[in-house]
Amino acid sequence: GPPMIPSTSEDSFQISAGEPLGLVSWSRFQAGRKFHLSDYLRSFMEHLGHHIETYDCMDGQKLVPYQCVVVRSHWDCVRPMFLEAFRVQKAAYRHANGGTCTPALIEDGRPRVASAHRNGAKAAKDEEPGGDDLSRVANGFE
Repeated sequence: GPPMIPSTSEDSFQISAGEPLGLVSWSRFQAGRKFHLSDYLRSFMEHLGHHIETYDCMDGQKLVPYQCVVVRSHWDCVRPMFLEAFRVQKAAYRHANGGTCTPALIEDGRPRVASAHRNGAKAAKDEEPGGDDLSRVANGFE
């Protein structure tokens, strides 16, 4: 199923492991909709009280939905709090789904271009970061 996200909904899963961070309630991220890592990562960080720009394009090409790009200096600022909260997300995911497998985020992976954009189609320039200071957050969920 889709990864979990901090929630204030009454039908959320309660995880006591999240108490120290104030992240006790969790729900599925956009259940029933196509998953996009850029949307998930941005929404996850907003729930933690931080704004982060995520991009689904790199070098004018659209990435596969489970990859996104974040400016490295921005990612470095929020990474520790993301990883701490993401560990609680894993507990919530196991609680909701059973088993031992959970979503994992892999950083600095090789970008994979979405098939619809492999034939030279260009994405809008305002959908991607500029410069060389990029951190690829790739293969978001295994």
